[in-house]
Amino acid sequence: MSPTRYLAIVNPAARSGAARDTARQIEEKLTDLDVTFVNTEYPRHAVELAAASHPYDVICAIGGDGTIHEIVNGMMQIADGQRPCLGLIPLGSGNDTCRMIGSPTTIDEAIAVIRAGRTKAFDLGLCNETYFVNSFSIGLDALTVAATTKIKEETGRSGMLLYGQALIGTILFNLKPTVLDITIDGVTYRREVLLHTVTNGKTYGGGFRINPFAHPADGKLTMSRIEWMPALKTLTKIPSLLRATHHTLDEYETQEIESVTFSSVDGSELVAQIDGEILKGRTFAIEVRPFALRFVVEA
Repeated sequence: MSPTRYLAIVNPAARSGAARDTARQIEEKLTDLDVTFVNTEYPRHAVELAAASHPYDVICAIGGDGTIHEIVNGMMQIADGQRPCLGLIPLGSGNDTCRMIGSPTTIDEAIAVIRAGRTKAFDLGLCNETYFVNSFSIGLDALTVAATTKIKEETGRSGMLLYGQALIGTILFNLKPTVLDITIDGVTYRREVLLHTVTNGKTYGGGFRINPFAHPADGKLTMSRIEWMPALKTLTKIPSLLRATHHTLDEYETQEIESVTFSSVDGSELVAQIDGEILKGRTFAIEVRPFALRFVVEA
């Protein structure tokens, strides 16, 4: 049996640039393996690198959830059967993908998991032509992601506290209802929502358990929504979000789905987030891709 061939795709900009030095330390820890290290150099470079990764057995994503999102979208261009597995060495601020698959969030433990080589197939979501590993959402959280990105660029800060600051600021100064036409199984209904999510995992935003009952390997996605509430009422519900008890709110609904379409009511552009990246459009057609990608997981 031939040795396992690894391609390590590194985002040197992760952790405000600290990832470059950390990646060198990781490389030193893996000298006994057949690993090719390559740095991303521009936006979506990881997509290109992953799309050409079929000669390898395992891709190691060294970066955050945004890096993983790009790598997965590249890997899914490779035919099933030739597609490598994906291992995670997290250097991001949120690391929700690691939470989703139960992978360690410390470097040494993540390396040990990759060495062990146990794999498991997980579902993916597909929105229009873009895959997502963990989450898609419209409304308050998409606006919060945009605010988080702006603050991060201005200050260099990251993490859940930054997301919390952006969330409170968005509620106080930029909150507005999102009106959607939602189509499931050929039936369309209209809703005015605070936020609407479709997730594969339980958390987003660096650990917010938005869909605490989601399962990432069950052949379905979990859809939830919180009906529109004004700013002051929304603020009073934040503790329930932090405790993941928001499923008890009267304004909260959830269901398991295989596909859903969100459309703008008046043809205006909608702002969404997909794995923490901003996505804009008038219609978002989402469907599950069951057990589409194998990840290296903890035994």
